[in-house]
Amino acid sequence: MCLDHVPYFMAISGRRREARAAADDIVAKVEAAGVPVAILTAFLGVGHALAGTDARAAIAAFERVTAIARNSGNRMFENVAIPQIAVLRARDGDIAGALDNFRTMFNAWHGTAETLLVSNGIGGLTVLFERLGRCNAAAVLHGVLNRMLPSNPFVEELPATAVRLREALGRPAFDDLTRRGTAMDLHDAIEYAQEQIEKAIGELGCTPA
Repeated sequence: MCLDHVPYFMAISGRRREARAAADDIVAKVEAAGVPVAILTAFLGVGHALAGTDARAAIAAFERVTAIARNSGNRMFENVAIPQIAVLRARDGDIAGALDNFRTMFNAWHGTAETLLVSNGIGGLTVLFERLGRCNAAAVLHGVLNRMLPSNPFVEELPATAVRLREALGRPAFDDLTRRGTAMDLHDAIEYAQEQIEKAIGELGCTPA
């Protein structure tokens, strides 16, 4: 249980090269032990370690997390991995797949009170919407994050995304939109995210495979 966290904490603290170097041996040992939650944590670390250099391999690691999570009943890990898959798919050009991942995730989150997990998804969706030029929606979601979890180390692109949004919209419009998001409660934020995902899918003509 201690060993399985090594790639994860190395990766999210910026030591991705070391995490990649250590991952194969650690994953082999953790898989041999056969404890699902330890295997999930190890593959989560592998995904984060690979995210900056090999999007497809990182997606495969996060998809392994979702499969093991479903089979073992550790659904929290599925909700942690899905936003990462969506962001990586978007970065790899699979916009339809990314939006479909977010749609699935938010549809499953009605009534949840788990702010940390929802913030990962909203953070990832903020990054995707800014990349798609849907800056108003991205700024509102940025405001939601400011209320829920102002600093989220699990969505690394958020600070740079916020800077680009402020530049694209102008400070007054950006501030107005973020205040709108800050005023939303968790239920309203999830509902808003769902509405914006459906609009994006419709307007972009995205048809998930």
